[in-house]
Amino acid sequence: MKIEVLKNKRILILGMGREGKAVFEFLRKNFPKKTLGIGDREKKIKNQISGIKNVNCHLGSNYLKALE
Repeated sequence: MKIEVLKNKRILILGMGREGKAVFEFLRKNFPKKTLGIGDREKKIKNQISGIKNVNCHLGSNYLKALE
């Protein structure tokens, strides 16, 4: 897959563990103005990403509803 394919797609990163953080950093570097979604069961993730622009958070036990 080429990175350009993601340019006009909506993106939701599921889980902000090691891989999720790496994916977030990669996408932010390549698409600095794109709004990215983050879904994670842990609500404490919000503290880690507070202040970052263009991020939609879907946190807590119902985080998978963001896929609907």
